[in-house]
Amino acid sequence: MWTWTLFYELVAIVSLLLIVLGIVLTFAAQHRGEKRMSPLLQGLLLFPLMAIFACRYQSSLNLLAQDLVVVLGGCSGGAAAVYLWRNPDKFTLGKGTVRHPKFWAVIIFIMGTGFAAYGTVSLGGDFIMQRREIAGVVTKIYVRSERYGRRYYVEIEGRRFPTTADIYAQVQPLSRVHAAVGRGSGNIFSTTTLTPPAGA
Repeated sequence: MWTWTLFYELVAIVSLLLIVLGIVLTFAAQHRGEKRMSPLLQGLLLFPLMAIFACRYQSSLNLLAQDLVVVLGGCSGGAAAVYLWRNPDKFTLGKGTVRHPKFWAVIIFIMGTGFAAYGTVSLGGDFIMQRREIAGVVTKIYVRSERYGRRYYVEIEGRRFPTTADIYAQVQPLSRVHAAVGRGSGNIFSTTTLTPPAGA
């Protein structure tokens, strides 16, 4: 059955594949000696990246895609920094050259390593390590519009947990639930209703 969740997950999968393709083509272009990124490569990286981050709170798969993009982007940044350190003459900005290219290569490497480490911790905590088990009565559910999109929250026994849109739609206030919480992001990734709310 076609649902909005399925649509958002399909967007995440296609976007992730396009980003991987864009990264591969970018490194291939650098290997050929091209100094400027073509508009096609810019689009292959920019628009799918925007799509993934716009849909990241829709489902667990979308959060997984976000973590993978952060890790992939960090590793790519680190690899690019090493390449630029070894080939400082190819470090350009627009049509001009960059002063102190090795200094900026170090900065890019540090930033790339940081992103890769952050994404790895989030990815491992949410999708590899065993999730925390929480049980209790749902005291409140709500949606908050934040700077980077809508966030979905579930309060269990007064403790607030972020979650995804598909999980949010399943939870009912005053029901007693069993929830699995990721150790990386602290998001609720699944719930089981133990006792429905009175009158339901």
